[in-house]
Amino acid sequence: MKKKILSITLALCLAFASSAVLPQSAFTDTAGISATALTSGDFEYSLLNDGTAEITGYKGSKAELTIPSTISGNTVTSIGTGAFLVNTSLKSLTIPKTIKTIGFSAFSGCMNLKTVTIENGVETIDSMAFSGSTALENVTIPSSVTKIGSYAFSTTKWLDDQKKKSPFVIVNEILIDASGCKAAVVIPDTVKAIGSAAFKDLAISSVTFPESVETIDELAFFNCKNLKSVTIPKTVKTIGKEAFGYIKPDNGLSAVMKGFVIYGKNKSAAQKYASSNVITFYNKLDTIRLAGKDRYETAVEISKYRSIVFYESSTVILANGMNYADALAAASLARYYHAPILLTNTHSLNPATREEIKRLDAREVIILGGENAVGKEVVDELIQNGIRQEYITRLYGKDRYATAVAISKHLSKDDSFKRSVFFVYGNGFADSLSIGPVAAKRFNPIIYLRTNGEIDEASASFLAEIKGKVENAYVIGGEGVISDDMMKKAAAAVGVDKPIRIAGANRYDTCIEINNYFAQDLYFSTLCVATGNDFPDALAGGAYNVIVQNAMLLVNGKSSQPYLTEKQKNLLKNLRSPKLIVFGGTSVVPDSHLINIAKYTTD
Repeated sequence: MKKKILSITLALCLAFASSAVLPQSAFTDTAGISATALTSGDFEYSLLNDGTAEITGYKGSKAELTIPSTISGNTVTSIGTGAFLVNTSLKSLTIPKTIKTIGFSAFSGCMNLKTVTIENGVETIDSMAFSGSTALENVTIPSSVTKIGSYAFSTTKWLDDQKKKSPFVIVNEILIDASGCKAAVVIPDTVKAIGSAAFKDLAISSVTFPESVETIDELAFFNCKNLKSVTIPKTVKTIGKEAFGYIKPDNGLSAVMKGFVIYGKNKSAAQKYASSNVITFYNKLDTIRLAGKDRYETAVEISKYRSIVFYESSTVILANGMNYADALAAASLARYYHAPILLTNTHSLNPATREEIKRLDAREVIILGGENAVGKEVVDELIQNGIRQEYITRLYGKDRYATAVAISKHLSKDDSFKRSVFFVYGNGFADSLSIGPVAAKRFNPIIYLRTNGEIDEASASFLAEIKGKVENAYVIGGEGVISDDMMKKAAAAVGVDKPIRIAGANRYDTCIEINNYFAQDLYFSTLCVATGNDFPDALAGGAYNVIVQNAMLLVNGKSSQPYLTEKQKNLLKNLRSPKLIVFGGTSVVPDSHLINIAKYTTD
């Protein structure tokens, strides 16, 4: 009987899984099965050494069948090799939770089988278990399943439907034939091992490994020519031979895929495999990228992440998404209200922003800037969406300098707010972004200055009010943005004899100098990374960072070649594999820049 089953199965393998290598599980180990064949009604079964039963055959012709959980008083724990092979009567099948294993080719060639319900408790669906059951379109696979063998659902309608999904859905350790699938493969976090030849020859474009994966077996991704790179977590301890190789068309010999890159941790199995197979390897830091399709959605993504890390705020700060002027002085405001900074258009509330305000169930909105920045139409729309007029506050002045003062006055009831003042250049954004977390941590105001000339009227009036109460005056940026003469005027305005200038050769180094000078106020186990070329992502990210006070790193996102200044490199060399939180997509902070950052950190 076994020889007959194996010969039929081999024929099915050729018919339904051409070019496949017959899995080793085709030759089922029968050492644990009693030699005595028994029958109960329409079922044939054998007793296993542990006292449980295995279904080995079926003589009935039911269209709807539930496999019994017990047979002759014995618990049924498996369905044997080819037990229901080429049964054309079956249309609907239920497999009970007592069964742990559905054997090799157990239901192969059941041409009329349309629905299979597998109850929670089943652990293994062996290779070719349902292959060739062409009508099969509904399959329920429970979370208890930890392994699905190669070609288990080959040439079924259900598998064809799975191939059309993007990202490609994988249930635990799926080793199914998915030829033609070009989607991203997302492996769920229940998977511990990727089996031999699991994705061999597939046209998948990317794969995401969870940290549950410990083993990637030989040939697992062999000849996946569309796969340009993989990130392998440090939990992976073993990578099998030629797991990421391919066949050269000119000579038929295996080789490394051209241009293929492995990202991972130094001194890991990923690095060892890459080195042994002459594959480019990059150390990759733990990274969270917060990004949307534009600046408005990126601000929303940062707000959502902020809700996960902390709690959802009932207050939202709203700023113009195309002009940084009014919002950069708002670091302490964001911390005081524990509020996200969201962005809007001038004359209409951005749809993504509107939905985030609803998600937060916000009750109060603080608008930064006058109606030329955030128009009355936006206020009307806020009211239409449930924000009461009395809970909408607008902080503004006749220009950016006066708006910065309005923000400071809003918070100046707290005496600690006046102990230090941070002066930044009013016509640039980078220095304000860099100093924001420190100003917020110390709950100090940010005041705008011009390069030369007189202090503007609004700022001069506010500084006169707090004169004599200020202990430190910090000027952020070099003489090219705030002259020595202007620095002295600002210090005198608050009654400070020796102002402190913190500056680097450029905006990137000024950020580093801030990190170094205020190191005691910042946490370096995580770096917040943003482009120094534009304001919106770092502005919205700053509302998150003012709470956690991570060190900030600005990068030149416009440069196609990742570049770090010597001061940036020196900072990174003193850090041990920091976590990165990146504000914005790859168009503003390319992955190549993150790889470059990782290169200079220690393990």
